[in-house]
Amino acid sequence: MAEVRVPLGDALEMIIAACGLPEGATTALEARFRQLDRMGVPRGRRDRRHARYSYGLTELAELAVAIELMKAYVPPLIAARYVVERWEQFAPCALAGIGDEPPSAFRDRRPDRAGPRAFIAGGALSDLGRRKVRQGRSESPLANVLADPDGAAAPAGSGIVIDAAVFMPEIYRRLRAIPTVRTDDLMESLERLRQSELRVPAERPSGVE
Repeated sequence: MAEVRVPLGDALEMIIAACGLPEGATTALEARFRQLDRMGVPRGRRDRRHARYSYGLTELAELAVAIELMKAYVPPLIAARYVVERWEQFAPCALAGIGDEPPSAFRDRRPDRAGPRAFIAGGALSDLGRRKVRQGRSESPLANVLADPDGAAAPAGSGIVIDAAVFMPEIYRRLRAIPTVRTDDLMESLERLRQSELRVPAERPSGVE
C-alpha cells in the first residue's frame, strides 16, 4: 500500500482543472508553485528539486486552497501563511469537500465537525494587508478560519469563502483515474490528508512576493 503521488506536470494539470484556471495557464501556475514553495507550501516538502518533487492528495489540497485564496485577491504571502498556520482548520474542509467519492470504508472515519466550506472574515484580511504586506512580509496574527457547513458564518460580501466541494472532487477523481492506482493506495492518500491537520510545520513561511 502506497500513497498516490503525481509528478509536477500532472499536478499542474490537476490544479488548473480543479480550480477552473484558464487553458494555457501552465507556465504561470508553475511560477506560482515555485513562489508558494519558497513560502512553505506544500508544508511537508523537504526535497528542493522542484521538477522531481511528487505531489500527493495532501499537497494538492494545500496548493488548491492557496490558489483559491489568491483567486480571491489574497496576496501570495498571506495565502501561504493561511495554509501553513491554519491547515488544521482547512484540512477537515478539504476532506469533506471530496464528498461521497471515497470508498465507504473511509467515509465513516472522516471528521464530522466541518463541512466543505471555510470562512475568513474580510476585516481580518484588510487589516493584514494594511499593516505589513506592502513591506513584503506579514507578522500580524492571522484570523481564524471558521468551518461554515451551512453558510451561516458567511454573510454576503463580508469575507472569503473557500468551498472545497468546488475543487477537491476533481483532484480526487483524477488521482483515482490513474490506471495503476489501487483502492488501498487511495485509502492511504485519504488517511494522510485526514491526519495532516495534526502535523505542525517546522517553520513559518518567510518568503516575499
